[in-house]
Amino acid sequence: MINTDFLIIGGGIAGLSYAIKVAEEFPQKSITVITKGKFKQSNTQYAQGGIAGVLIPYKPDEIEKHIEDTFIAGDFKNNKKTVELVVKESSNAIQALIDWGVDFDRDKRGKFLKNLEGGHSKKRILHHKDFTGREIQEKLLSKASTFDNISMLEYYWALDLIIEKREQKKSICNGIYAFDIDNKKTIAFKSKITVIASGGVGQLYKYTTNPEISTGDGIAIAHRAGAKIEDISLIQFHPTTLYQKDKQNYFLISEAVRGEGAILRNLRGEAYMHRYSEKKDLAPRDVVARANLNEMRKENTKYVYLDVSSIVDFQEKFPNIFNVCKDIPSFLEEGLIPVTTASHYVCGGIKVNINGETSIENLYACGECAHTGMHGSNRLASNSLLEAIVFSQQIFKHSSKKINDISDLENDSENYPHIKCECETDLSMIEIKDQIKNILNENLGIEKRSHEIRKAKEELSELCEKYKSIFKTPSVRSFETKNMLCVAELMINDTLLRKENTGVFYNVDLIK
Repeated sequence: MINTDFLIIGGGIAGLSYAIKVAEEFPQKSITVITKGKFKQSNTQYAQGGIAGVLIPYKPDEIEKHIEDTFIAGDFKNNKKTVELVVKESSNAIQALIDWGVDFDRDKRGKFLKNLEGGHSKKRILHHKDFTGREIQEKLLSKASTFDNISMLEYYWALDLIIEKREQKKSICNGIYAFDIDNKKTIAFKSKITVIASGGVGQLYKYTTNPEISTGDGIAIAHRAGAKIEDISLIQFHPTTLYQKDKQNYFLISEAVRGEGAILRNLRGEAYMHRYSEKKDLAPRDVVARANLNEMRKENTKYVYLDVSSIVDFQEKFPNIFNVCKDIPSFLEEGLIPVTTASHYVCGGIKVNINGETSIENLYACGECAHTGMHGSNRLASNSLLEAIVFSQQIFKHSSKKINDISDLENDSENYPHIKCECETDLSMIEIKDQIKNILNENLGIEKRSHEIRKAKEELSELCEKYKSIFKTPSVRSFETKNMLCVAELMINDTLLRKENTGVFYNVDLIK
């Protein structure tokens, strides 16, 4: 058993920002950060475009414009209080990143360079070349390592929350059970404050921009403990990911490329976004993703082209993308990058309030796994990193006021069932995961149909029934697979309840 004052599940911008804030304020308190894989496997690491925000000094209408753009992208389903908080706190949040060493691009005079992305009415995206996430991740890891009271643990898989049930009161979270992969044993982490910052659910789909660890674990363990889950069916598909035959994890082509003038074209060379939106190639992601899908269907192709030939100094502005695309013939000869859509971001998740609190006492959630209401039914590009750091600060403000009032936890916990690190069922787990991915990919994609949603529910139920005996022998992989099944079921059920097309949710049968 390990006792810690603060426990954070996840090591991206949300988790690390919170850990650093706590360490700065409470040098005598113990902080433990665990992650399922390596710290550099977080979704933050793969973010390219940057972080949206309004910096001091700013013009009077800049805050209002960012708020307005966020509402328009989210189809006005956003939480007004949350949007206003996040945008108004953006300057402080970005300054914190700068203070912790993050280097955003500047011009020769030292002024920040800003990009334009889809759905934004003006340039407001701070960035570091085209690998902003990597810059943020590396600097936050470096900063966190300077604190003696932060323990950073890799390859610890969160299994379940330690919950204390109370009659007629909210349940209390007293930590988690986790599996130590290296030492092949289950450990109870007792904590006064627990923060889930475990990222998204992209790996539930066959084609995704998310790393392999993004299987919705935090959402699943929160749900099993009784936390409320909201809007989990709102899956955003990124419209421009590099099409690579026989690959399932797709490389992201930043929205900033279209902000610099790149144009989407079908395989006949025709620009088409003017037919779908007055904002053309800078329309919000949901609009562009559906447009791309429609164009691919028309021509029975698996990709369209992103024409970057008009961008001066493309290699200098987007070195990461250039390096990945440099051997593609169409890119070299004509400046055409083959792109397709892939699952990218979940706009719903663990329901939290303005302080980041879940429906369970002393349990918070932050980042992509949390549902703050910021994004409405479609996230505005580059708002996710901003939301993550602002809410990490909200959680810090709230939890720091209560930490000293929480009694020391007793050194006892129920024995958790024995977990095998490897077993004969692991091959079956791979098979089940592939079937989950296929079910969602075929039935819960960019466009949905009512009979396909019902089909997904039936197929998932059959899958659970077929393999239920395997889960009687718990293994690490079986826990991950159960989490995927849990989140897939939540997504399907939420989808069945929806009676309105909005943002990323589009059911063809609901069109009047």
